[in-house]
Amino acid sequence: FYLYCKTNGIYSLLDAFYLCVGGTSAIMSYNGKNPSLYQLIYHGGLTYSNNGIKPNGSTGYIDTQIGLYPFDITDMHFSYYSRENIKTDGFIGSAVAANNSLQIYPRGDYYTDECHGVIGVSNGTTSFNNIIAPNSDSRGLFTITRTSDSISKLYKNNTLIGTNTYTLSTNTGIGANLFLGARNLNGSPNLYDTRQFCFSSFGKGLNDTQQEHLYTAVQTLQTALGRQV
Repeated sequence: FYLYCKTNGIYSLLDAFYLCVGGTSAIMSYNGKNPSLYQLIYHGGLTYSNNGIKPNGSTGYIDTQIGLYPFDITDMHFSYYSRENIKTDGFIGSAVAANNSLQIYPRGDYYTDECHGVIGVSNGTTSFNNIIAPNSDSRGLFTITRTSDSISKLYKNNTLIGTNTYTLSTNTGIGANLFLGARNLNGSPNLYDTRQFCFSSFGKGLNDTQQEHLYTAVQTLQTALGRQV
């Protein structure tokens, strides 16, 4: 994973990534890019195994300690590898504060068989930057990325499933930490997830080629570990 990312020029674009290897909560808590930054903090009901981390859907979630406010919202990505196809309204990753949000909702019950992703303006009732795509399988690598103020893209595995061209009026970051396994709504978790995950990353925006390289690196890693979907 490390060699492939460095060889293909995407390692420098990753501020944090979690490989979920080792099978224990302590080992899996470290940021693979820099173990001294953004160590995962676990809350509530979570199960740890060689296949990843699974929240219980009611109390379990993870605070990445990645405070998004200093980051440029026009140059940002978030990815998450889900191992289970479960229809639930849980968020696999989220940070919401004021009118800005970063989040992915891979397959819903309320929004039946839809995948939602956003990096940008969201006021709670209208998400101007929301990307909505049909999706009946919540397994795989989901990536939301923005490389400018005027376009964001949502991928499932190596397939582009949606775009949004609403132009942001500011590049101001999001005043909240990135949570995994639940929505972070102004600092409080809700809409808990139940899907096991085995990789997540956050960093600079990825273009189509860079996103393809990330997918290849992640899928090769999961296949080598026997936990690919």
